[in-house]
Amino acid sequence: MRQPEYQDKIIKLFTRSHLLSIREVYARLTPAADYSTVYRNISRLIAAGVLRQVIIGKNDIQYELTAHRPGHEHFICLDCGEVSAVARPRNLSRLAGQSKRVVELVLRGHCGCRSK
Repeated sequence: MRQPEYQDKIIKLFTRSHLLSIREVYARLTPAADYSTVYRNISRLIAAGVLRQVIIGKNDIQYELTAHRPGHEHFICLDCGEVSAVARPRNLSRLAGQSKRVVELVLRGHCGCRSK
């Protein structure tokens, strides 16, 4: 399978799922693709601005479509680990528009799962 075909398959996976790790993408594409092919294509999609990296934790990096739910950031529950999309604060959007750098905000706290 050619590289653009893998990229199309990877993009299709992300249209159905908000956040995915490379390992999750690999698991959904096997046996058709090997791990290095998945890694290389995700890297190319990031460079092209199609995907962005979301650092959930020290050893937990996930990816999402840049066009998927634009203007949002992520809230991570410190108890259950659930990741939720939250609206980006207006002033952060304004700052991001003035900068050529990517601005990312990850909020951590308690979602209330303990009280359920």
